[in-house]
Amino acid sequence: MKISPGMSFKLLALAGAMMVSTAFAASYEVCNGACTRYAQDAYASAKSYYTTQQTNYCNGLADPNARSACLASVPGYAEQQAQGVYSYVYNECMRSCRASP
Repeated sequence: MKISPGMSFKLLALAGAMMVSTAFAASYEVCNGACTRYAQDAYASAKSYYTTQQTNYCNGLADPNARSACLASVPGYAEQQAQGVYSYVYNECMRSCRASP
């Protein structure tokens, strides 16, 4: 079978596209794994930080009812803040990782 110059260019282009696609998928997996770990570490640190900070704030309130209500809201507040940190770190990491050569 004879391959015309136009056909060989198309085959080369297809092979190149397949290699790029495979490289992108592999780099995505590497980036996703690394960024997930970074984001999980940031999440844990942020949750601990916000729990401590908010608990200290609540414990400083003079009114026992306000203090009790404040302390009850600490887990939800810390979770919300930590989720925001997770999303930010993950997205920035993925953006940076996938932009790298």
